[in-house]
Amino acid sequence: ATAIEKITRDYRIGFGSFVDKEVMPYISLVKDENCQQENVDCPAPYSFQHQMSLRRNATEFAERVRAAPISGNIDNPEGGFDALMQVIVCGDLIGWREDARRVIIYTTDQSFHIAGDGKLGGLVAPNDGQCHLNSTGFYDWSTVQDYPSLGHINHVAREHSVNVIWAVTSSHLSLYQGLTKLMTASVAGEISSDSSNVVELIQELYGKITTTVRVEDNSSESVSIHYMSSCNKKHTKRRKRCRDIPLGTSVEFTAHITLKSCSQENQVVTISPVGMEDKFVVEVEPVCDCDCNIEGSEGYEYTSEYCNYQGNTVCGECQCFDRPEQGDKFFGPHCECSGNHTNPLNPESTCRPPDAGTSSQLCSGRGSCECGKCVCDESNSTNIYGQFCECDDTSCDRSLSGLVCGGHGQCECGSCACDAGWKGPACDCRDDVTQCLSPDGQICSGHGECVCGQCKRCEDGYSGQFCSDCYTCPDKCQSLKACVECLAFSSGDLMETFDEENNEHPDFCLETCELKFKYKEKLSSRIPGDWVNCTHKNDSFCEYTFSYQLDTWSKNGPEKVFLHINEDKEKGICPIIVQPDYFGIIIGIAGGIVAVGMLTILLWKAFTTITDRREFAKFEHERQEMKFNANSNPIFKQATTTIQNPIYHKEGF
Repeated sequence: ATAIEKITRDYRIGFGSFVDKEVMPYISLVKDENCQQENVDCPAPYSFQHQMSLRRNATEFAERVRAAPISGNIDNPEGGFDALMQVIVCGDLIGWREDARRVIIYTTDQSFHIAGDGKLGGLVAPNDGQCHLNSTGFYDWSTVQDYPSLGHINHVAREHSVNVIWAVTSSHLSLYQGLTKLMTASVAGEISSDSSNVVELIQELYGKITTTVRVEDNSSESVSIHYMSSCNKKHTKRRKRCRDIPLGTSVEFTAHITLKSCSQENQVVTISPVGMEDKFVVEVEPVCDCDCNIEGSEGYEYTSEYCNYQGNTVCGECQCFDRPEQGDKFFGPHCECSGNHTNPLNPESTCRPPDAGTSSQLCSGRGSCECGKCVCDESNSTNIYGQFCECDDTSCDRSLSGLVCGGHGQCECGSCACDAGWKGPACDCRDDVTQCLSPDGQICSGHGECVCGQCKRCEDGYSGQFCSDCYTCPDKCQSLKACVECLAFSSGDLMETFDEENNEHPDFCLETCELKFKYKEKLSSRIPGDWVNCTHKNDSFCEYTFSYQLDTWSKNGPEKVFLHINEDKEKGICPIIVQPDYFGIIIGIAGGIVAVGMLTILLWKAFTTITDRREFAKFEHERQEMKFNANSNPIFKQATTTIQNPIYHKEGF
């Protein structure tokens, strides 16, 4: 609101929010799955809610924005077009004023659903373009009808004289810039991810809308209309748009209407400025048969001043003369043009690109068509040029600092022509590879590309400042091992394919080795100390050492490799092999077996002895604990047995 007050004090501001249709597959029936934030109360999804009607209350606006429910959907596109349609057509609820410039600021970080997407949710009824906001401000027909199409939005926006500002993030800016070509009263700009530049962006885009005046009409193919205006400058040109017009300044346009074909029905042509409610209605009544077609009658003027004395005026139109000597004719509305034109009856046809349709703008909308050629508009902010006024010196890539072509080149029709020493789409990269030279003098170690003074796009496996680090690549010493072992000891992996009849050593090793270097054998004391030493063992377990110079390493390996030898010309240290004493080994094994057997017997004997002694001690203890009378034998048993009859004393027995 503060930014708008700097432009005009007569304003009203409102607010609404949108998510998507409340049906699958746009939202999830599980409420918490629609919000991406964790540990946050997730409100139920909704299509569109009108939060605040248009009024001049910046404090309430800020409070409503903070209190708006933040929900989400499960697919990337959003239902913003549903919301846009309701804001445009619900004039009474929104609070649109008569005779006021109407601007909708559409802010999002996602794309949009369009007509036809509703079929995924079973919504086949087309959008009716009517207001369906309930008493609480919710759009309650989102589950009844489909999304509106872009053409439908454009139609109702023109019908209600509404301007749209697309304030979107960088990832979707190109998409919404494409919409500005399809919606005449709209502009697009980039909003930061945290919306910190929203005030400056709205101020900039609103300024573009209010300082640009463009007229449009609904004429049919049988009626041709072109406009002339000076845009408050010195020269009057054929144009439909004026830029950089101060706010409150009036601009005059002159409409030239030509009937191309005769029809029996009257036509009503409406001329209006884009994004405004003012309209100028012209009723065209065709007169097909006129006396002015007859030579000598009123309305038929020979070599008329109206036609620059280069044609006859017939019924208000010029019939231009031929130029036999030059082999061409005069043409143009007032026969002001001459020369060979491919279509003299329609000179405007050469003011559009060959692949453009008849509905496309003349001279890209940035110039006027004069005698079949484009005369580009003059602008204080840029230089417009090109056959169809399609070029300017500001529509090129910009560097991070915001300068066109980084300030190090010229913008030539959408592409940067960089100055010497600079390159890149925005001329923001120095054409210097010194920062990419690795210690061995190669650009990015031969494993990458130098982009803007940095090594980029390293080969697979390589990384680091100079694309020199490769943790999955074999070690340099390991890469040289097979070649050096083949040359020094005639062994190793390379010698597996060696054929004495067809190959010769060491030529075979040098030809088979993938690395190319010079091999020599030198005393260890004569090899430079700054060379890299590598120590390995060959197939005979002899330890040997060789050295190479790291600074000379390239794709083909080092320049030289020196094998270390001692004063006795020995190439390595081999282990001393001693013949084993097989008899002693056999005696030792046998003695060991006997010793183990004897130890086992001794352990078993000790175990049984201890067990017997424990059992005997237990028996003695129990015997001593037994007590009985001396005159009785506890194990004596009587020879007779007494048995009693239990019913012996009963009666009758």
